[in-house]
This record gives sequence, structure tokens and C-alpha cells, in this order.
Amino acid sequence: MADYGAFPRAVLASVDSPMGLISSFAFAPMYLYASMKGKFDFWRNLLEKTLLRPAATTSQDDPAVDLSIPTLDAGCGRGLVLVQTAKIRAQLAGTMITETRLAKSVGIDLFIPSDQTGNSVDATCSNLVAEGVAEVTELYKASFLALPFEDSTFGLVTSSLALHNPKRKEDRLKAVAELGRVLKPGGTLLVLDLGGYVRYFRNHVRDDMGWRDVDMTWAGIGTSFGAWPTYVLKAKKPV
Repeated sequence: MADYGAFPRAVLASVDSPMGLISSFAFAPMYLYASMKGKFDFWRNLLEKTLLRPAATTSQDDPAVDLSIPTLDAGCGRGLVLVQTAKIRAQLAGTMITETRLAKSVGIDLFIPSDQTGNSVDATCSNLVAEGVAEVTELYKASFLALPFEDSTFGLVTSSLALHNPKRKEDRLKAVAELGRVLKPGGTLLVLDLGGYVRYFRNHVRDDMGWRDVDMTWAGIGTSFGAWPTYVLKAKKPV
């Protein structure tokens, strides 16, 4: 796999929610670490575990997910998760013995600067080019409350610190349902967000949407945004 380096590339580094940083001033060092490095390490490890099978069971023609099925990152911002997903999948395709069609890694966002510093379509497009993944990614400006995709389109759906942004709880749950709608049966949903939000995301997926393979775990100190711990929701859509 690629060497992502000890620190993130400057083009991808940004502060999540500048207002959040101000309101968590006493914990500013932790907040900045999570924004600038911690979330990079977390997503790299999580995506590698999700997209790659253990070495003992892996063959060159047996990736963990079907590379011909696209992936989606909802609330992609400047492209942190989108870039890492695209890089891992492109490298996997390059190791295949037989020719494999590599579907695009797709990102969608409203690109609101108050959600993330420097958040814009142009900035994200520039990052995709700088990271060498422009040819294997697609970018949409739209809301994840009404995703512009058909049912069961994606094999993997991710979201990083974005689903808490809608102001109303019903809209946040609607966004989770939309992510589930566009995910293929058997596909994986990965959501990193603040703990209280993830708890009712989990309950919604498990109790209201009827998914059974649902797990919620602490994401670790490296992704704690000041006083706010983060959790990851991992769920498989029933076949």
C-alpha cells in the first residue's frame, strides 16, 4: 500500500468547524491535532481494514470489495476521505492479474466554509488533482438530504464529521436513511461523528431501518475534537 507519510499533505489539511474550535478553546491543541492529523490516521486505518482482506486470505484477484462498484463519501469537504478511498482502490486495481474496471470514488458536499476552513468546489478539485486521483473520482455539489443517485448504487458509503451539520434531528436521520438507500445490499456504511449523534444514528439504522450488523465504537483520542469524543458507526446493509 501507499506510504501516506507521518503527516497529511498540506493541500488536504484544514480545521473542521472553525466555530467549534473557538468554543472549545481550552482544548484547542487536541482539536487542532484531530483536525490536522488524527482524522487522517483514523480514516487511513479504517479504510484499509474495510477495503483490504487480511493478507492470509487475499489473492490478487480477490479484493475485499468489488472495484467495479462506485463508492460515495457524503460531506466530502476538501477530500480527505475521498482521496484516501480513491488511492487505495486505484492501487488495488493496479495489482489485479486480470483487467478490472475501476468505478469512480464519488464525493458530495454543499461546500459551506463555516463547516470547514477553505471548503469549496475549487479547493476540492485542486486537491484531487494534486493527489493524483482526479481521473478516478467524481464530485457533486448537492445535499445529502436528497442524494442525486439511484437506490443501491454504491458498495461503500462513508461520512466524516458531516452528518451532525443539519440543524434538525429529523433531517440528520433523513440523511442517514439516504446513505442507506444508495448503498447496495451487502455494502458497508462508515460514519465518523460526535458521540451523541452517532448513538442515535446507530439506533435509527438498527431499530428503524432494520439492519442487524451494526456496530458503534469509540474512535480514539486522536479524533477527539476538544471536549467532544467521536465514535464510528459501522453497519452492513442486509442482503
